[in-house]
Amino acid sequence: MLILACLAGASSACVFAPLEDLPPPPAEPQPAASVEPIAPAPEPAAPPAPVKPKPSRPPTAVRPSPPPSDRVVVLLPKNNVGFERALPALERQLTLRGFDVVAIEAHAAPYVLPAPKTGQKTLAIAVGAEAEDVAAGLGVPTVFCQIAPVDVAPDEDTPNLHGVPALPPLSLQLRAWRQLSPGLARVAMILGPGRDATAAEARRVAKAESVSLILRTASSDQEALYLFKRLAPEVDGLWLVPDNTVLSPRVIKAMLDQAARHKVQTLVFTPTLLEWGGLASVSSTPGNLAWTLAEVVSRLASEPADVPALTPLSEAELDVNEGEAVKLGLHPPARSWIVRDEAW
Repeated sequence: MLILACLAGASSACVFAPLEDLPPPPAEPQPAASVEPIAPAPEPAAPPAPVKPKPSRPPTAVRPSPPPSDRVVVLLPKNNVGFERALPALERQLTLRGFDVVAIEAHAAPYVLPAPKTGQKTLAIAVGAEAEDVAAGLGVPTVFCQIAPVDVAPDEDTPNLHGVPALPPLSLQLRAWRQLSPGLARVAMILGPGRDATAAEARRVAKAESVSLILRTASSDQEALYLFKRLAPEVDGLWLVPDNTVLSPRVIKAMLDQAARHKVQTLVFTPTLLEWGGLASVSSTPGNLAWTLAEVVSRLASEPADVPALTPLSEAELDVNEGEAVKLGLHPPARSWIVRDEAW
């Protein structure tokens, strides 16, 4: 179909053209589309580390309570003279070794110990002959002390009985005496029957100290005095060791008087005898006695088969009667001093 158009007042010519040949109308401008940048794809996350299963905790075992400390019962005589200085040191030594300590008077047999704790082992220390008699009926391992003389070891009927002698070894006694009197040469010793062990030990230590020892055996105190009266002019020393079979207080006093008359030096076994005219006394020290007792008890608790019947002390304390020393022309280095066994 043809469309005719005439425009009024325009050119007289009219242009006829097919509709298809007309140029397309200009396109309307479109707003520019906004372009957003494309974010890079995130890297894949590392897979989580595998979680190790916690090991299952075994049920907590109930630990048994440790056994109680062994108990040491210190059996004291009614009259504790001579041991009162050693007792505090002994309790301290035993406590340091982990023992429970009970100190009681035991001066009447039979005696019943206080009941121990469950599982607690009991040991005993018997101070003096009376306490030893009490301990013998208790049936517990026992260490005795302050009993003199101690020549015979406990017999097979008392395997639980062990001892610490009342006095230091004869070797320490004679060494201390020689320090007071270097010129000591001939010494008399009078013993009762059955003192073979003491006699043998005295001979051995006298030889080691280059001292001539004159030994005599008496059967009574009167015989002991008689023997010394005969020996006094021949010796320069009298060595008294405790033995109640031949040394009564009366005879000891008479022997000391006889010694002073002949200017014979005397070594006695307790400071009390210095007041009777003795020149020097030898005794144990409280600390060494306590230490030795505690050591024996410790070994009885742990290794009883290795504990000897008797364990010697390792210290000797010498006390000097200075008045008697002056009379005899001696010059002691001190009023008292201690001699120790170098082997300890």
